Amino acid sequence: MSPRFGRALCLFGEGHAALGLATIAAAIEPWPPAAAFATAAPDAGAAAAAAALAALEAGAASARDREPRRLADRAWQQVGGAVGAPDRALLLASALGGLHHLDFGPAPFVTPLAARLGPVVCVEPPGEGCAARRRQAHDLTRAIVAELVVAEPCLDLARLAFDDAWNLLSACPARATDAATRERLLFSLLQSRDLLLAAHALLAAERPTGAILPAVGELLDRDHAQRDAALRQATPRTTRLRHDLLAAGAMAVWSAGERIVALVGGDDAEPAVAALLAAAAAHGAPAAAFSVAAARSA
Repeated sequence: MSPRFGRALCLFGEGHAALGLATIAAAIEPWPPAAAFATAAPDAGAAAAAAALAALEAGAASARDREPRRLADRAWQQVGGAVGAPDRALLLASALGGLHHLDFGPAPFVTPLAARLGPVVCVEPPGEGCAARRRQAHDLTRAIVAELVVAEPCLDLARLAFDDAWNLLSACPARATDAATRERLLFSLLQSRDLLLAAHALLAAERPTGAILPAVGELLDRDHAQRDAALRQATPRTTRLRHDLLAAGAMAVWSAGERIVALVGGDDAEPAVAALLAAAAAHGAPAAAFSVAAARSA
């Protein structure tokens, strides 16, 4: 994996980019104090994305061609849609570095966020199939939205109120799936959208990060809980793992891609990270600690 372009992590809005909605994501890199204890397997999708970004940067003929957003757009043309490839938001986050609010709506924009998050521990629960179920749910959500757009061509998910969503569901026959599943997935999408907006207000504020972490952690937990119920992605094993990570001191635990992610809080990160890595090891789950990578420039 290129040392310049690495993994990226979604905090809020997983799968939203494909629907023209916002995502909050960060580029991450191995956290040096715990690098020797990393047991997580290489991320093939992130490695392919990093290689594409690095090759494009090496071959760029001008500073304009090395601009992170341009690199990400070109890399997306190469690897977007491949099995295991990160979605467009994560690819852009990797190219940019740092923590960003990324919006892929009618007027796309990228906003760096002021907060400086501490380490995160990424855990890979083996053989649970959570990522596959989540991808299926995201695919079905896109099919549901496409169905609703046929009935309401001017549909704007970024501004769609829950009452208006209910009226639209009532007026549009369900074809992509049954009516109950359609309602569950659409309302989960809108709840994630609103929790992201609340998190953005905290992460964009010029306040000490330690002061906002508890509130950010609460929002992450709320989003995980509602998505877990809507996407039906949890298994008894991942539920126990999440419980033990929280008991070991994680400020929040949520699912992202193929991983379960634990946010570290407090001033003394090393013992907190060690406790989380030990909790993952007790479950036989590979894990590694990461920090948010510095923002990059062309």
